[in-house]
Amino acid sequence: MKKMLVLTVLVLICVMLFAGCLIRTGNDDGKTAVQMKNAGGVDTIPDVVNVTKGTNFEFSLEGNPTTGYTWQVYVDDEEILEYLGEDYVVDDPNADGSGGVSTLKFKALEKGETKVTLEYAQDWEGGDLGEEKEITVVVE
Repeated sequence: MKKMLVLTVLVLICVMLFAGCLIRTGNDDGKTAVQMKNAGGVDTIPDVVNVTKGTNFEFSLEGNPTTGYTWQVYVDDEEILEYLGEDYVVDDPNADGSGGVSTLKFKALEKGETKVTLEYAQDWEGGDLGEEKEITVVVE
């Protein structure tokens, strides 16, 4: 009986850990091809993301702009990949200072490879850098 309980708990833990990354297929009509949700920061986003030309994809990351930190996005080659912008949804609109989720949206324009740098930082001169992640995006 104990083995069954331990196995059930391990399966639930694995499901919760892997729920941080969701991949959904789409098509070339502008729907999202890849959606990666992350509940703990940029460390769970893969170092390499493969997408098909013409599709959109997004990363959803926790954030809290009331702290002065926001997600900054830098794309090395904007002919291959376009940053479409960010949507932010607060977790609890009735709680002052509540965090939320920033969804960073991209469109794969041309075949090739480019780097995307995500920085969770205070965007003023001398501001602190919280997290940083460099991702290689391969457009096929």
